Amino acid sequence: MVRLESGQSVVHSLPRKFSVEIPVSDGLEDVVQKSIGILSFQPLSGVLSATESIDEGKYRDLLQCFASHQDKAQIHLKLKNLKEQTTLFINDSELQKLETSAKRMRGEIFFAKQWLLVEGPTDYLLVRSMAQALDCDLDRNGFSIIDVQNNGNPATFAVLAKAFTIPWLAVFDGDEAGLRYVEKITKRLDLQEPCAYCKTHPDGDLEQQLVTDGLGPEILDMPPCLPMKA
Repeated sequence: MVRLESGQSVVHSLPRKFSVEIPVSDGLEDVVQKSIGILSFQPLSGVLSATESIDEGKYRDLLQCFASHQDKAQIHLKLKNLKEQTTLFINDSELQKLETSAKRMRGEIFFAKQWLLVEGPTDYLLVRSMAQALDCDLDRNGFSIIDVQNNGNPATFAVLAKAFTIPWLAVFDGDEAGLRYVEKITKRLDLQEPCAYCKTHPDGDLEQQLVTDGLGPEILDMPPCLPMKA
């Protein structure tokens, strides 16, 4: 992705390899061999590389290799940064889904300045209607709404936003499904606390929230949907 930032063209991309320079250590070769091709280490250059996300188990094994090293603190910080970098990894299956659901059908989101992730089409239409009522042109302001149920995994979009430095927020139902979305994003971004960019409706799903907010009478007055003709 090429964007104009502060008068300069800046290129952002999804990295396929993540590297850090560390010294040789006893046990490191064994950890690399057990990683099933995810990790590689070049002793001459001291470059440790990863081609996928580093899970907690591999991370702890790497830390243990330098538990008694004189530069333990510095090396552990480098390994922590490497683990964080690998959260940007998106596998081929996810990329294939994005090609269809996002790039082809919703290609305009990659030209947006900021994203709002919502659950489904109802949320999408509601936010657009609210913006219209407030005389706020979302497209002109570079704002894209992404209904993640129809366009892929919400965690994937969180990773894309991080890789492309796109500011984003997510609003989900406060039910089991919505909380699961927040959990997936938090885990995918390797955060210790629930992702601060994710919000959930405090009173349950969207419909329950609208009723709690005093819109029950308006909902009951809405005309029923007519069945589609064959």
